[in-house]
Amino acid sequence: MIRVCYNHFDFLSSLDKPRDPNAVFQTKPRFKGSLHVIMNLISDAVFGVNKITFNHTIRGKRQDEVIENQVGFTGCIKDLYENESDLFIFPNTIPLPPEANLDIFGVLGSTRIEFRTGYTINNRLKDGDLIDCIYGFTLIQWIMILFSLLFLSSIIILFYILVLKGNKISQVIFNCFSHFMSKNFIEFESRSYSNFIGIILLNLTLFSYFSIVLFSSLIQTELVSVSKPYVPYSYQDLLENTSSLIVFTEEGSRLLFSKSHSGSKENIFYNSIEMRLWKHHREEWFKENGRNGVLMEYNKAIIGIHGKLIFIGADTNIKVMHKVMCDFKIHGKDLFPEKSYLMDAKYPWVTSDPDSKEYLLSLLKRNNFKFSFKEDKSIHQRITRIFQMGFKEIWNHEALNHDYVRDAFLLNNKDYEIQECLYYSKKLKMPIIGHQSVKLANVKYLSIYFLLFILSALLSFTIELRMKKRIMLQKHKIRLKRIRHRIHTS
Repeated sequence: MIRVCYNHFDFLSSLDKPRDPNAVFQTKPRFKGSLHVIMNLISDAVFGVNKITFNHTIRGKRQDEVIENQVGFTGCIKDLYENESDLFIFPNTIPLPPEANLDIFGVLGSTRIEFRTGYTINNRLKDGDLIDCIYGFTLIQWIMILFSLLFLSSIIILFYILVLKGNKISQVIFNCFSHFMSKNFIEFESRSYSNFIGIILLNLTLFSYFSIVLFSSLIQTELVSVSKPYVPYSYQDLLENTSSLIVFTEEGSRLLFSKSHSGSKENIFYNSIEMRLWKHHREEWFKENGRNGVLMEYNKAIIGIHGKLIFIGADTNIKVMHKVMCDFKIHGKDLFPEKSYLMDAKYPWVTSDPDSKEYLLSLLKRNNFKFSFKEDKSIHQRITRIFQMGFKEIWNHEALNHDYVRDAFLLNNKDYEIQECLYYSKKLKMPIIGHQSVKLANVKYLSIYFLLFILSALLSFTIELRMKKRIMLQKHKIRLKRIRHRIHTS
């Protein structure tokens, strides 16, 4: 009689019929749930396809209900260590610590450690506003811009005054500057209104230039987007995000970090986040949300997509979990309409550390347990067969092509929205970019901007009249003085 242990997941994999953990069965276990194809394939490989090869007992262990023993093991690995089970029929990451006293009785493929969190899309600039361009510069930059405009205006007025006084060099410089700004010479004639029109043309040229700058500042691209979402790309990024709790999706992955050799990247990471592990806070969570039920799973998906929970584990399990999160995000409006807004503009994020290694994905047994020669040979043949069939590819297909929430609650098909969610869990979704719309209510600020240039033109025109009157008065005095001198000499 062989004692078998498996990981029990609500809505994913559970026995099709309840079985007493202490009862001995002569029929192989069959599973139900969205991962029933995977679990039944493993069951066929272990127990036999047509005829069962050994009697057994079977028990399921939940990942979030187990308690660590004195060595730090949980779940089915704890049962194997304490000689309460002989086989663990669920894919686990290898290597495991030597003190676990576990052996491999079948290799199913390879895996990498991934982590899953969430990020938020901020479309604040979707409806652009003319006032938004003000925030494009700091206060010091605005002061420098205004100072530059004031300096430029002062230079123009100075050259204009010198032109009125007949300075030829100033006339040439002013004409060159006018040609550069308006693509044409501004001719100054004796008639006052012509000079006024020239000043208006010059100011309109400046006005058009700064208007283009203002509207151009409303155009955004991915390179300059100020609202780019933050997502982690490595273990170091996870360490810097101290506000999130860490969850290991399976015991094998946790042991891979906690029992790795001292000084390794995984060991340093685990020692740094040990106090942030969800196991220290899960009892409070269970008191608020319960231990079972779809509402508890939905609440866990909410805090996961908000980035408050970071899940770390084998890529096979992470694929299943982030597919479940996308299903909850899309179908949440049908299940819990009062909470569905908490997932709006939020997407899961799945990636792995660039230095992450590949590990074996295998089935485990107790170290001192041995099959009979006939059993050992037949089990190895069947496991080798499903390995050659491409167990990893079968897992990925089954994990990503099931709508777990729809299958459980018979909801409408929303495959397109779910596939979009899965797509943006690997590729970061950026806020909406391009030409932004300007609200007409704030065009008045643009009008004020234009009036300022009109006022500057009027100021220049007033200075021009005063200077002309003064010059004409000086010329009249000189002429009278000459006439008086001629009368006196004659």
